[in-house]
Amino acid sequence: MTRNLHSAFHVLSKEFKDDLEIANSLYNLLPPAIKNTVVDCNPTNTKLWTYKFGENFKLPNNAVATGRPTQFPYILNLYNCIKLAKKYLTASQLKQFLKNLSNPAKHTDFLFEMRPILAVDSSTSAKYEARGYSPGNKTIDWLVMPSRKPHILIDVKHRQKSLVSHLIASLMTQVKFPAPNPEDLFKSALDKFKSCTDNSSLQGIWVYSLIKEDKTKLLNYFNDLDPTKIHFIILSDWKDDGFVLTQNEEQKSLLLNTFKLLESNRFVADYNAN
Repeated sequence: MTRNLHSAFHVLSKEFKDDLEIANSLYNLLPPAIKNTVVDCNPTNTKLWTYKFGENFKLPNNAVATGRPTQFPYILNLYNCIKLAKKYLTASQLKQFLKNLSNPAKHTDFLFEMRPILAVDSSTSAKYEARGYSPGNKTIDWLVMPSRKPHILIDVKHRQKSLVSHLIASLMTQVKFPAPNPEDLFKSALDKFKSCTDNSSLQGIWVYSLIKEDKTKLLNYFNDLDPTKIHFIILSDWKDDGFVLTQNEEQKSLLLNTFKLLESNRFVADYNAN
């Protein structure tokens, strides 16, 4: 029975047909605090294996909430995250990234930064923390360069505010939960991108919001954004489906094909439905 991350990485490496040396090298990169964490390994499904590393949600009246995947992330995602970081990040970026992962309060935020390049093919190159595409000295999380233009600029977001609002509502025994505010998803995003009107790049945000967003409110908010700065939003988790909003079908097709995403409504809902 697998009882630690080291042996869990060995099992996963076999599933990915990676050499054990790869599993060992990925494990050795982990910060000590993560190496020594408690694991929970389902005996029949490695996709459900988790490790304990994350801060609880603090709620009113000293209540707390905990659960997967924020406080108990999936080991599979950690394995993929470290593997992708080692492949795409420079030595200095990797060092800082691993340091960031060791912060329990931000651990899942930084894990998800690797999600956009999880399934890109070998003809697609990517650059982490790309400069020159934001006002001032800001960086964009990913510059993804498919074999054909346009380049794709992505700022990755892990949003928890709406989930916390729902948890608070549940404590108050509210029957109807508040619809998420789409503005929370785009916070600071407009300031990250320069205006682009020549189709040289496709730019937007990739969000993991933990709960279903209000589809109508999200669509209306997206349509009111500056169309020269935000061309798309992708909602997903680590699975292979996502909800994609774009300005046109050509943009959507490029995103779905580049990132090997299946179009899905799993991440949105109609909060006004009876």
